[in-house]
Amino acid sequence: MPEENDNIIPFREDMTYDLARDTLRIERRHLHCVQVVLQSDSPGERERPQTKSAFIGGAVIELDLRPEGNKAILRTAQGEKRISIASSAPEPNRTLIGKKRNVIEIGEILRNQLAGKEALRTFLRSPPQERDSLVVSYLDSIVHRLAQEAHLLPPEASVTEEMKMLQQREDFTYGKDYTSLYDPVIYAPQKEEERDVEAHEAKEMRPSAREQRRNNMQSEWFVSSNAIDPAAGLMIYQAQRKKDADVADYSGNREEAGAWFKDKEKAQEIVDKLNAEEKERGEALTAQEAQAIADKLNAEEHHKKAQEEAKPMAEQEEKRPEKETQAKKPQEKKTTKELVSEASKAFSDRMQEAHASGNAVWQKPYEERQNIHAPVLIYQGRDGEHKSFYPPVANMLPAVQHQLDIGSQDNRWIPAKEAGANPDITIRKDAKAVTFVLFTKDKQPYTKKFFNMADVSGKGVPALAPTPELRRDAYLHDMIDYLARRTERGTFKGDNYFLMVMDAKEAANKSYQAKKEVYDFQNLDYGTYMKARLEANRRLDAILGADVQEVVPAQDYEKTFIQLLAKEIREPSKETNYVIRAARKALNELKWQQSHVKAAMKALVPQAAFDSLARSGKMPSQTLFIIAVKGVEQNKAQEAAR
Repeated sequence: MPEENDNIIPFREDMTYDLARDTLRIERRHLHCVQVVLQSDSPGERERPQTKSAFIGGAVIELDLRPEGNKAILRTAQGEKRISIASSAPEPNRTLIGKKRNVIEIGEILRNQLAGKEALRTFLRSPPQERDSLVVSYLDSIVHRLAQEAHLLPPEASVTEEMKMLQQREDFTYGKDYTSLYDPVIYAPQKEEERDVEAHEAKEMRPSAREQRRNNMQSEWFVSSNAIDPAAGLMIYQAQRKKDADVADYSGNREEAGAWFKDKEKAQEIVDKLNAEEKERGEALTAQEAQAIADKLNAEEHHKKAQEEAKPMAEQEEKRPEKETQAKKPQEKKTTKELVSEASKAFSDRMQEAHASGNAVWQKPYEERQNIHAPVLIYQGRDGEHKSFYPPVANMLPAVQHQLDIGSQDNRWIPAKEAGANPDITIRKDAKAVTFVLFTKDKQPYTKKFFNMADVSGKGVPALAPTPELRRDAYLHDMIDYLARRTERGTFKGDNYFLMVMDAKEAANKSYQAKKEVYDFQNLDYGTYMKARLEANRRLDAILGADVQEVVPAQDYEKTFIQLLAKEIREPSKETNYVIRAARKALNELKWQQSHVKAAMKALVPQAAFDSLARSGKMPSQTLFIIAVKGVEQNKAQEAAR
């Protein structure tokens, strides 16, 4: 008798084909954030949160080819879906393997006349060849996407999103290992004999939809916390529960009820009410029912508060001790935590109001944003000399917004206490100090008020004017550009400034890490870099504003290539950059010479505006061109080998 393993053809460690069952089996492992650590990228730089990840748990996807005709079954532990496997359209550049809606398209992957399902089956039954690795990789990606689109796989949170969720936990500590939070099981479809038994069960024996919901969702309501200011440890709270207790915890697997509260007890009151209601009913509340209960509690709270405020003053006076009515108590001094919380809220309020009024810094044309510099704080040292330092990133946008609001081009700030104590400094009438959140050497937050230099005058005003630091300005502009693009696309969440800033910081961090490999920030000329940045934005605007329906003469290389870029940027792909896809189309479909493509990329691609500033061998246009040409040559080699 042959061994069971004799029927298994391995393509990779995580991908096998079962000859006996005519089924392809793919194991997808889940990458999770298991630890958040504080690290700096280079000596002297401030530490920032970074993730450490690991593969934990996962899911098995099966592609069953036994159904007749061009049909197949896609199967996971969560269910199955019938799909089609068809032949790709015969054309000069015929698709070897691709996807359209819920159809897998197969061309001549065996370099013979076979196509469609028969070609795939023959390919899977043939001994794996090293040259087939690209087809195997594409097949893996397509099957995974089909399973996701059919909701046969649970949503996968990104490592970055999981890092944010970990940071919001009440037990969060940098360096702590959170591996135990994730499900280590690799979920596979039921065995065939188990599916057969289940298929013959009587329908009336199945639980009701509400019972199924209760069984699947075993999570009770709980108080979820969210950081207003992670550095200061300031939190807000809300009643939440998991949608599915069997899935790793992340934002997409949560249901909410009620608003966010600064007082944890108010959120706890809603949680207690919802859990008590479910216990009494013996079944789960729907999201609408839970929200209605939370709203009712909130309305009762507001009504109670309004009644208290409406009591006659005389009645309140009678309840007060005689001495308290005669003399007011001295106001208690606010704690540092309260001051930091107020400053963080003031940041959010200022930026949300600015966005709502259309006056936020990221809503200005990029020509107007070009001369913005990162804020710098000027202070007098113990030796009497003025010195400077840059505040934490969280202060950047509110400070820049204040400068915009008062019409100031000066990025320097002076401590309000120092300005007020100096008789040689005059503070402008109606000037408002801005509260900055700073940190001590042992990373404890504190607040300090500053005036922008445009609000002070006199011979006592410090003359110190530090040279703009390109690295910090590039980071600030990347944040502003990110928020500007979100606004233009209509995806800016105006009621959640904190989330927007977190996303902008993440985008700026990624951009900086990429730029650090290409540019030597220490030796770059500031003016030259900012000029290149302005040109890059101009090119991007030209691409985004291009009319893809316009008929362009074949010899107009500039308009044709801009149109190619415009089409590709509107069809985002996780596999390749839009510039690379446009270049390959120019080479393959339009049959352009390589010299024409290279010249078009250098003149029209936004990243190429920085070519002259890049390190040797790392010019953006050259890197993109090499990748594009390499892909074209690989396709030609595959066609020649057929």
